[in-house]
Amino acid sequence: MPDEEKKGTGDQPDETEDPKPGETYSKAEVEALMKAQYNKLNARLSAQGAENARLRRSQVQDVDPTIEIQLSERKQKVATTGEADPYIQILERELSKQKQRVQIENQQAKTADKRAEMMQELEDAGVDIGDDAMLADLDNALDDEVYMGDGTFKRAERQKAKLLKTAPKKKPTTEGGPEVPEDKLKEQHRREFMEEFKLTDRDATTPSGSGRTYTRDQIDKMSIAEYTKEAAEIEQAARQGRIK
Repeated sequence: MPDEEKKGTGDQPDETEDPKPGETYSKAEVEALMKAQYNKLNARLSAQGAENARLRRSQVQDVDPTIEIQLSERKQKVATTGEADPYIQILERELSKQKQRVQIENQQAKTADKRAEMMQELEDAGVDIGDDAMLADLDNALDDEVYMGDGTFKRAERQKAKLLKTAPKKKPTTEGGPEVPEDKLKEQHRREFMEEFKLTDRDATTPSGSGRTYTRDQIDKMSIAEYTKEAAEIEQAARQGRIK
């Protein structure tokens, strides 16, 4: 068979491979594909998070450059003529206010990025955030960072570590149903993944017996030698409904 037709040999799918509808995969291969899809999803979410962070920073309006220009010109005139210019103080106060605003807005954007990062860490760790009250200390620490922080988020990091250590973890359940043992939930997710991508399970068993499952496309692509070697198994699979 060509190199691309390796399903059924036990080879692990490449990490970049997408599920191929109608192909036959073992349980281990399906789990490898699930992991690859999960990693791709995380990569897309990370990219989206980075884009959101960039947009937040781009929305911060910088200091009005005309204020600095006017200040420079007026101070130069005072130095030349020696005449007092009361408007300089007004411009300096306005410039100071605008610089403070920009600093706060930049820190707000940075803090929003940090909160999103921390929430993702809590989600990945399986922390069950029952209500907003559980996040009160973390949010207070993040809010303080905007006006009184040094950019290190030390208090917020301590609160996050506390949540990771003490907060309850999510229990595996089916939607709207009771708690499900983790191994059964894992098998359920695998089955749902296979149904979503229309994959065939090589490890599947049927009421009539057990054995390898074939696809029609797979059989069509077999060489004469391969078909001859597996003819008996293919005939039995046909009788037992293991050809998809």
